[in-house]
Amino acid sequence: MIIRQQAGLKGTTLILGNTLTSVKRNVVEPMQKLYGNLVGAVRTDGSCDMFGERVYIIGCDKQSQAERLRGLECKFAYLDEATSYASDTFNMLKTRLSAPYSKCIMCLNPDSELHWLYKFLYKTPGIDMWRQHYTIYDNPKLSTDFVNNLKAELRDQPHLYKRYIDGLWCLAEGLIYPQFNDDKVVSTTPTDFKRLIISCDYGIANATVFLLIGEDYNGVKYVVDEYYHSGRDTKQEKTDAEYVSDMIKFINNRRVEKIIIDPSALSFITALKREGLPVGKANNSVLDGIRVVASSFSTNKLFVSVKCRNTITELKSYHWKNSKNDKDENATIKEEPDKIEDHCADSLRYGIMYLTKSNNISLVF
Repeated sequence: MIIRQQAGLKGTTLILGNTLTSVKRNVVEPMQKLYGNLVGAVRTDGSCDMFGERVYIIGCDKQSQAERLRGLECKFAYLDEATSYASDTFNMLKTRLSAPYSKCIMCLNPDSELHWLYKFLYKTPGIDMWRQHYTIYDNPKLSTDFVNNLKAELRDQPHLYKRYIDGLWCLAEGLIYPQFNDDKVVSTTPTDFKRLIISCDYGIANATVFLLIGEDYNGVKYVVDEYYHSGRDTKQEKTDAEYVSDMIKFINNRRVEKIIIDPSALSFITALKREGLPVGKANNSVLDGIRVVASSFSTNKLFVSVKCRNTITELKSYHWKNSKNDKDENATIKEEPDKIEDHCADSLRYGIMYLTKSNNISLVF
């Protein structure tokens, strides 16, 4: 319908997919069955005649494909499997949809909440868009028996269930903290703590995170509040002096036992010490720290305040490097976190490691 409505208007019509083969399978062949000769065969140059208009098909599985869009004026783009593209391709396409009548439709399977497309769709203000959300129950071709069997299979795997049954954005495989779920997010936290610390992961272009963590008299730990600033996202990098000022405001006259900080942040550590603040270098043993945090979640000894939105988002998507989430079926899962959007997770690890070790608690894994 859109192709016919735009017939004769200036601009190029595009169909994008993960690969040229997947576009043929998912889009072109089903349309040929529906409309017969009105949808032609795909030529060697990737072009195809549809409803009297020339359409160009582009595979977007490689970062370099963004260059194929350079210089085009696009009047209509249909995106198949949009979450499989590189962000550079999508960003280039946005600049090409420049005519007042330009339109874009995309279909996709949900991915992680840290995916670049999730951020565009749900966290970018002022976009003129219409979103539709489907669950497995919206597919009329699936039998009741198939749906019930799949639900039973995934019932004990909540992240897989959310994605494949409910159609929700969440990491499905390779999670580092599968123990972290909505039950670990609390609307209120205690006001009287035995101990109160701040843990910090420091960055310049990358995000700087402060987490206020309290431990009650039963040894239960709560992430009470967070500070989050990304120089890259805000296009405004802060100096050490500005971060020190922000830290003092974040402390807010509370009696903080220690500020536990990334040991590599030497300049920031020095700046905090100059202000007489109680600074300690974090234990940066990654795997040991992950085990301590995972054990704390699984034994109901660690909870996160609902106000700590960045921390909650990261923990739900924090995953192992080279897991199947990386689209490589033959990859082996290594005991190494993927260094993507992990600043809150690192800060949490520093703080929980400090509280656990300083309590001389022996953990068995």
